[in-house]
Amino acid sequence: PSRHVLWPPIMAAPADRRCGMLIDRHVPKNGGSTMRSFMRRNRADCSYVGYDVSRTWPSRVGFTHIKLEELTQALSSNISAASASSGGSPSAMAAAAGCWCVEAHVVASHFFAQLGALRASPYGRTCSVTVVLRVREPLSWYRSYYDWAVLGRQRGGEARQQWGANFTDWLPPNLQSALLFLPGYSAQHAVRTSAPRPSRWRRISAALAQVDVLAPLERLDEAAAVVIHKAGFLQPTGYERFAPGPTSGAWSRRKAQLPVQPSGDFCAAGPRLRACEAAVLAAAPDDHRLYQLAVERFAAQVASLRGVPTFARTLEAHFAAVAAVGQAAAGR
Repeated sequence: PSRHVLWPPIMAAPADRRCGMLIDRHVPKNGGSTMRSFMRRNRADCSYVGYDVSRTWPSRVGFTHIKLEELTQALSSNISAASASSGGSPSAMAAAAGCWCVEAHVVASHFFAQLGALRASPYGRTCSVTVVLRVREPLSWYRSYYDWAVLGRQRGGEARQQWGANFTDWLPPNLQSALLFLPGYSAQHAVRTSAPRPSRWRRISAALAQVDVLAPLERLDEAAAVVIHKAGFLQPTGYERFAPGPTSGAWSRRKAQLPVQPSGDFCAAGPRLRACEAAVLAAAPDDHRLYQLAVERFAAQVASLRGVPTFARTLEAHFAAVAAVGQAAAGR
């Protein structure tokens, strides 16, 4: 028997569809939990793997832990075996390869190099590989991340030199784009620092060459439709929206130590908002550049699909499915 053990079992590619893999590079606070719902609702067509594709995150119910290179090696071995036993039959190789939905949230530092190896592998040469990345307008992203992971730590008295005393006192530089590469759980990298984080733009640009769908978060639905269209094995199933609550830990069990404000109050409209905008602009030039690139690149990608009948039908079906799921949820 093979030494490679995959869970869940391979979802064989249907006879009328090619094999393939969707990889969602889930940067925190960019709709990743919602995208997970979409992938899991496609469980009839793809096997879900994810949250941790680096084997560095402690076990959680419902998540799998397998390194991306382990998955690449196992699937490529399956294809090679199928090729040898079938005389190189494309349908046999596709069936052995299967269809996969991968949530890459906790990643290794060399994740984008792993993607290159996947595309060059027997799996990548036999099957489609579609990588999607959503990014968020920087002020909106920092505010969301702060309320989710930092506010409670400040309020609970965690070390001020690490977490600051308010929103602008925290602000690690270029955090959203840095998390593309930083391994492990994001909060370990989210502490404040007085040292500027050097620009990673050259590395960011190289990584984006591995991304098939780069989209701003506010166009999540259109991005999902583009992914369905490109991948070739997914269905417009809709999704359930998720807004994870604040992170918890020792800080959340203590009485408030510091009277800090949520970002909506700290950055309230008027002079406070303008001060927050200026602080984030100064702290995160790479993040602003990345977001603007996502806006422009995705607009061009959608424009290139205008007039393509199959995409128009996919877009319509996706929005209808999202509405149906929303109505069902409202009726519960």
